[in-house]
Amino acid sequence: IPPPLYRAGAVLLGAPAAVEMMFLGNERIIGLRPVDPTRRNAFRVTQHGKTGNYKRISASAFCRHIRLDTRRTVLFDQPEIDNDGVMMLDMNSTITVSKL
Repeated sequence: IPPPLYRAGAVLLGAPAAVEMMFLGNERIIGLRPVDPTRRNAFRVTQHGKTGNYKRISASAFCRHIRLDTRRTVLFDQPEIDNDGVMMLDMNSTITVSKL
């Protein structure tokens, strides 16, 4: 069973089928907002693993676009939802969970 934090993101956003991804470069914050999966620039949220407890967003194009180093896996320490329903992932507050 995955730790609760892995599922928390999907729960906080209401288990969307897709998200829009945004980046506040000066603050180093990634924003995720639920959107219709047919919308242009929508990133689908897909099931990962046999049990379906994990959700995945294939965001490599987004990461390349914002020039984000993806050689390490990080855990966002405290995701928050703002007043507009956007999940804010602060890149200044991450925990590295893989080796380089």
